[in-house]
Amino acid sequence: QCSFRDGANLTGKLKFRSAQNVIDEIQNGLEKHGVRHYYITDSVMCIPKWRFLEFCDLMVSTGLNKEVSMIGQAQINSIDEEILVKYRKAGGEYIFFGLESGNEEVLKQNGKRISKDKVRAIVDCAHESGLHPRGSFIFGLPYDTRSSVEETIEFSHELKLHSANFFILDFYPGTRAKDYLLKGEGGLTMLDGGIDWSVYTPSRDRAEVQGNDLTPDLLRDYLAQAKAMPMKYEDQDLTFRQKVTEFIYFVENGFMDISESGEWYNAIEEMKPLVPAATLAACAPRLERISELTSSYARAAV
Repeated sequence: QCSFRDGANLTGKLKFRSAQNVIDEIQNGLEKHGVRHYYITDSVMCIPKWRFLEFCDLMVSTGLNKEVSMIGQAQINSIDEEILVKYRKAGGEYIFFGLESGNEEVLKQNGKRISKDKVRAIVDCAHESGLHPRGSFIFGLPYDTRSSVEETIEFSHELKLHSANFFILDFYPGTRAKDYLLKGEGGLTMLDGGIDWSVYTPSRDRAEVQGNDLTPDLLRDYLAQAKAMPMKYEDQDLTFRQKVTEFIYFVENGFMDISESGEWYNAIEEMKPLVPAATLAACAPRLERISELTSSYARAAV
């Protein structure tokens, strides 16, 4: 179990939708609402493997793979070449991996049972399959240091990633990371004044604790440095669509407060002149939703 995920809410018997049920939803969305772009938010969409392969086969046999595109998420240890190839044929464009760190010891200490060699192999395979692999990295994890964060930044740019997200660790209730912080373990130290947990909300870019030799200011500097470095295989068109989709998803589901979304919103605005008109047209309903969200916040703030 990852140190930064809430295990208490992930226990019990898992219930899976059938492949046909998901196909029916996509078909309905296409026919009744013209939805042609889907974000599969299931972080373990490839488990069980047989169900995901059945879903991919149905996407091809129904012809939906020629009508819609998909962004999906997967754990490195749950995916292989067969899955990646079939996912691409089924209409998959992006594949999102939670990689978190480029330091083997930090990965181990935080419950990420993956190796850098395995990460390289899967990302390479995704790239060669025609997919756009995307990685997520977290700074300020328990046991992180300046050296491990610098190693993470270097590793992220060694990989054949087409885009990457970089975040500062948030402390969710029920996670081992929060327990480490409260106990002063993993190198985490509460700053003077502590944290008012009654009003604490995740931000993904707010540094409020000391982690070994990582001060909050250093974490913010590393975050800015990582975000400013272009990825070697970046695709501006797909990155734009991803940012638009995620902005809505994070705000509507409470993962990002609209009052703290300025940087993300500005990035979308700056990318608009760089993407094709067809992409802007395809994203029009979602861009309108972003305008609604930001306008409602602006009115409430007056």
